[in-house]
Amino acid sequence: MSEMSNRLRRDASQILKDARWLISEVGWTQGELVTRGSDGRAVGYCLAGAVVAAAPARPGEKGWNPARDEALRMLKATIDAITGGPVFSSVFGFNDVPGRTAVEVLDVLDRAIGG
Repeated sequence: MSEMSNRLRRDASQILKDARWLISEVGWTQGELVTRGSDGRAVGYCLAGAVVAAAPARPGEKGWNPARDEALRMLKATIDAITGGPVFSSVFGFNDVPGRTAVEVLDVLDRAIGG
């Protein structure tokens, strides 16, 4: 791996750690990126929403963050490995399955972080 790809992977891993913290400490949700309380504060993040919140676009990049994209790729690869193939078309699909639990979502994050 090149130094640039190593750095990208390290940055993506940090995003996944931060996303895990958001879900475990703030809360988890389904059906939307973030659920907000009546005061406007986040009270839950879906899997993809936590990644987005953990890695906002950098100034001047117009919404693009390569480390965030890599973090989402890492999650999708982990989901595919757990489910035995491309069962879900996206991270959203995995998160939003009826009956899915926060524990299962945190497990996917832990596995993606662990490599």
